[in-house]
Amino acid sequence: MIRGILWLLAIVVLLQVACSETNIIDAERILPAEVTLVSDGWDNLQPAWLPDGSGVVYVARPKSAPSALGRERGLFIRRVDRDARTIRELVADSTGVAYPAVSPDGLSLVFCAGDAIRIFDLHDQSMRQVSDEDGDELLPRWSPDGETLAYLWRGRLRLRSAVGGPAATFEAPDSIRAFCWLPDGSGWLYSARRNGTVALFQLQRNNGQVMRVPSNEVIGDWPAAGAPPPAVHSVIGLQILFHYGTS
Repeated sequence: MIRGILWLLAIVVLLQVACSETNIIDAERILPAEVTLVSDGWDNLQPAWLPDGSGVVYVARPKSAPSALGRERGLFIRRVDRDARTIRELVADSTGVAYPAVSPDGLSLVFCAGDAIRIFDLHDQSMRQVSDEDGDELLPRWSPDGETLAYLWRGRLRLRSAVGGPAATFEAPDSIRAFCWLPDGSGWLYSARRNGTVALFQLQRNNGQVMRVPSNEVIGDWPAAGAPPPAVHSVIGLQILFHYGTS
């Protein structure tokens, strides 16, 4: 119970950093200690845990980055080890990179680069493109079993096999802002603007059913469902983590 709470606090810190700060910090499992993982004069964005919790991947952009790069993109994807604090460069791309995520088996890195989604093999250093839309792909995310990639394309949720193939589109009644997989792979949590407010919704994979989570009074953005193993997940995880304002 305590371990699960501390993990969630660490995720909260990472989420807040992604939204409002330029350094990556890690709330240690023994609170209230707080240690800076990366503070190197760069803007360090969009941190994502490695599956085993041993480190973080993130996007690095120079503070003097050209405006053509856009606010959400950097020039490098780097990895920092949680304990050793060593930093390794994984990907460099002058067209801009964003939204890195490591596969559940820890072998592959998916990210946005240029006008496509690409997968980088962390073992043999090979790279391949997995999307074929005409740009605007965002937020690639691995399914819990690592077999499927979900991502946003012009506000719609699209799915592709991680080994390639055609994309399938899941329609929602709203333009999706951000999303995450449910821990059991049965669907997704997403945020969207409805009636002037940003709210959270659940989309079922088997029937496309959408419902607001958990009630009409809750508003929020950038959801993350579930808790780290070995916790047992309910249908939508033990808790829902989301961004609201600066919290």
